[in-house]
Amino acid sequence: MTFKELTEKYVPDFEDVAETTGGELLKASFLIWKRFEAVGDMICGPGGGKCVNMAARFIKERYPETDMAKTVDALWGLTNVVAYKEGTVKLTELTAKYISGHPELLNEENEWDLMEFDGPEDLEDEEEEAEDEWGGKSQREIDLAEYPPLDWRR
Repeated sequence: MTFKELTEKYVPDFEDVAETTGGELLKASFLIWKRFEAVGDMICGPGGGKCVNMAARFIKERYPETDMAKTVDALWGLTNVVAYKEGTVKLTELTAKYISGHPELLNEENEWDLMEFDGPEDLEDEEEEAEDEWGGKSQREIDLAEYPPLDWRR
């Protein structure tokens, strides 16, 4: 089966954990590829997103001695978008190849959630984004300052 066929069959919505180990692996590779294609998210690089970092860590920690993990290592922090795009496509191909060599993963009950593979830089990024975006104020405080309530008594 192709990567596309595998993901259509075994990858749930991204909010859900895959039922099978192979499904969660496919989800991780798909997430890395799709987030770059859709919005330019790169693993710990410019436009890096927390979910792609977690998907990358999931592959590296669960499948450490594979060509998939080596590809993730090569993508980690890469800033050349052409090379990064080629790497994400290669990752999807390697994942499909790995699954075809290990078809039992498609029947093995999954015990992992790739969204639990976060790291300290993900938390720092979120805190920095919150400080930059909100300046230490709540969204309500910002909204009230920008759009004060109307005084109907005037």
